[in-house]
Amino acid sequence: MEKLCRRLKFPVFALLVLLLVFFGSGTIFSAAQKKPAPEAGAAAGGSFSDVPADYWAAEVIKQLVDRKILAGYPDGTFGPENILTRAEFAAILTRTAGLTAQPLDKPTHQDVGLSEWYASVVGAAWEYIGDYPGTDGGRLFKPAEPILREEAAAALLKVRGDGQKTPVNPGILTAKFKDHGQIAPQLRNMLAWAVEQGLVAGYADGTFRPQGTLTRAEAAALVARMFPKIEVSLEGFLKSGKLAPLSGTDPQYSKLVEKLAQEYPAIAVSRTPVKLQYFAGDLSPGPGSKEQLLYVFVSIDPFKYFTFSDVDYKNEPEAVLEFNEAVLREVSNIFPDKQTIVLMGYANTLYYDPSGVYDASFIHYDEQEHVWRIIRYYAGVRGKDGKTLERWMSA
Repeated sequence: MEKLCRRLKFPVFALLVLLLVFFGSGTIFSAAQKKPAPEAGAAAGGSFSDVPADYWAAEVIKQLVDRKILAGYPDGTFGPENILTRAEFAAILTRTAGLTAQPLDKPTHQDVGLSEWYASVVGAAWEYIGDYPGTDGGRLFKPAEPILREEAAAALLKVRGDGQKTPVNPGILTAKFKDHGQIAPQLRNMLAWAVEQGLVAGYADGTFRPQGTLTRAEAAALVARMFPKIEVSLEGFLKSGKLAPLSGTDPQYSKLVEKLAQEYPAIAVSRTPVKLQYFAGDLSPGPGSKEQLLYVFVSIDPFKYFTFSDVDYKNEPEAVLEFNEAVLREVSNIFPDKQTIVLMGYANTLYYDPSGVYDASFIHYDEQEHVWRIIRYYAGVRGKDGKTLERWMSA
């Protein structure tokens, strides 16, 4: 070696340093990191040279790239068959669930340096993914090691809020998978529930391969199943029953409803003003949604129901809609960054059959409570930053 160094005019210790860097322990370089990890930078759209249109996961890859959850490599490839590392999965989980990834003051793990691209995402996601004991009471994340299938599925379920779910059929894993015994005991209930829900599936040979690795394409499919794209639509919420009349207000919105009650105590479409009550709360569009909408329900005075329905709304529906938009603008002054739904309606509970008095389309019999519920929506708007994104009126 000394002769070699003399020929190259290179100090011995310098050559040793280079050899250690390139042939070291493997914790810095791995097969999955031959190219710069795409999760280190901003996601980019477009097609990929190694993802043909007929590739089995082409559509979900495109969807997740468009949603800025996944990214391609700088050379225009995606690497669908690349094995996903724990660091790369931490980045995907962080973006999928909207976790806060902020610069750290100190490392969260002994093998995660603050200068590494994945330091902040590991800090945001490691509690969902899990880690390992280190030395002197420290912890290891093992960022360059592959993420296991059961670890990835469990982390996605936990971040959805489904970490404590239990299956209807506890024996479903035994019945479906030949290798069910390899699943970590602490994850079995959660994964059995996910299998029942169709969120997690096995292979055609009847195995689950919980200790197996996950390719980038397989991860895309798993994320797409657990966090489907949610179309936020007021009309869609109404049809699906997500928008129910509110009878209470979340504490964080108490001052908001007080202000609305002061500024807009009544709606005066006709000569007689109709009193209003306001209720507000958060609305989750669906499982895995990053955004919580602010839902404001404007309740019509029950004693003015027929007058409002048959006179005010029937004759001046556009005026009612414009009133909702005025309320929306007021809400945006207080919560400018919050997407908001303002819906005006009427709700009442009766202990007698109101058929023949109320329109049958607004009557629902609650078999558990043995009461009749009357629910009618008139008009609503959805918007953000004071701008109306959607207007809706009932027939």
